[in-house]
Parts: sequence; C-alpha cells; structure tokens
Amino acid sequence: RFGKFVEIQFDKYGKISGAAVRTYLLERSRVCQVSDPERNYHCFYMLCAAPPE
Repeated sequence: RFGKFVEIQFDKYGKISGAAVRTYLLERSRVCQVSDPERNYHCFYMLCAAPPE
C-alpha cells in the first residue's frame, strides 16, 4: 500500500552527488478500482502515453 521513490543526482562527470528517498501512500481503493468519473493515478496514464524510445 505504499511505495518508495528513489532519486539519484549526478554531477557533470557522471558521479553520484546526492540522493533522496521519498515514501508515499497508495490508496488501495484507487489502485484496484476506479469510480466514475474519477481516474486512477495520473502517472500510469503518462507512462502509457510516453513515446517509444
């Protein structure tokens, strides 16, 4: 029901210069089902709409 977002920062030489870990709570009801007219988490829509690499 919760997730972690890990951010790693690099300097101009490609070496790690910093990092951050953020935890966040996912509402189970919004992950498993969506009520009309609500949407799910917007990040899922952005991932699906991203252009192929």
